[in-house]
Amino acid sequence: MLHLRIAYCNVYRSYLLLFLLCQLLGGLAFASELLFIGSYNGRETLPGIFVFDLDTANGQLTKICSVANVLNPAYIALSASGNTIYACTEARVPGGGKLRSYKYENRALSLLSEVSSEGENPVYLTTTADEQYLFTANYTGSTVAAFPLHNGTISKATQVLMFVDSSINAERQECAHPHAVVLSPDGRYLYAPDLGADKIRCFSVDTALEQPMRPVVKSGKVVTAGSGPRHLVFSPNSSYAYCTEEMAGAVGVYRVGEGGSLDSCQRIMIHKRRKGGQFSAAEIHLSPDSRFLYAANRGKENNIAIMAIDQATGKVEVVGYCPVHGDHPRSFAIDPSGKFLLVANQVSGNVVVFRRNVNTGLLSYTGIKIKIPGASCVRFN
Repeated sequence: MLHLRIAYCNVYRSYLLLFLLCQLLGGLAFASELLFIGSYNGRETLPGIFVFDLDTANGQLTKICSVANVLNPAYIALSASGNTIYACTEARVPGGGKLRSYKYENRALSLLSEVSSEGENPVYLTTTADEQYLFTANYTGSTVAAFPLHNGTISKATQVLMFVDSSINAERQECAHPHAVVLSPDGRYLYAPDLGADKIRCFSVDTALEQPMRPVVKSGKVVTAGSGPRHLVFSPNSSYAYCTEEMAGAVGVYRVGEGGSLDSCQRIMIHKRRKGGQFSAAEIHLSPDSRFLYAANRGKENNIAIMAIDQATGKVEVVGYCPVHGDHPRSFAIDPSGKFLLVANQVSGNVVVFRRNVNTGLLSYTGIKIKIPGASCVRFN
């Protein structure tokens, strides 16, 4: 009888282990990440913001929901929890410019709030880590503004800063054009690359104040004339900053100093061709392990430039290019696992999935793409 009991227990344990293993493998097989997409939809009646599931095993995308009755929600940002979506709306609408927030709950989006962006053509927004404030850059309106947040609801701006600088390109730099607002990893400083003024503006941030932005002494890091700084990203330890120069087709590498200062330590061209025609660099991101830097090239190039980062100096070296299988890669995002990079091609209206080699940083096309008219921004939860 004792032998039978022991045999029974051993069989039971084997089945239990097998069951647990199947559950684990099943969970891994069906692991997914939420993907949020903004677009230039052109008409309020058309869907403008989309939510998809990315299967992190094979890169397949499955639609969850979308929302209409919003015009040109061209740039989006997520709350830390991923339950609130903030959007720049009425982008490229003459005389327009608004911000909206949505609640994502029960696999659906519902509108929480809408306010004026305090400037025409909002193109970028970000929130403080404590979600007390939202900042936006109004490209055509030449302003940067701060908005209090209350549980995801956006209140009217309490601070609006207007800039009147210009630079050498009379057609594109006739006035200030702030193109992004990026917080340093420690949240102490806000940086605003200004394509029109060839500057990277810097502000100290204090969320306890009604007007949280204070220009830093000698604010406005002057960059190469006619380069058009666009987007900015920081290393996790705040030691280095990397900025795309849209008009020059370059990336500037900066050492972050005391008081938020930026000291140039490298400037590298990120296009295959070095001369002729107009360049159009766009978004820039670090890999999750901070070993690689990626930047989007639009125009004739239509590729993602892949750069390896020297961990000792912060400097970069181009190690490859990947065609985006579409036209005008305005935005891209790397999933939290680092296995996939997804590109939003605005003109061709598609979102394309690439598999990422975590060791080399190189990208390979999966053959997976979805149609999203005017796709302009992709963000992971």
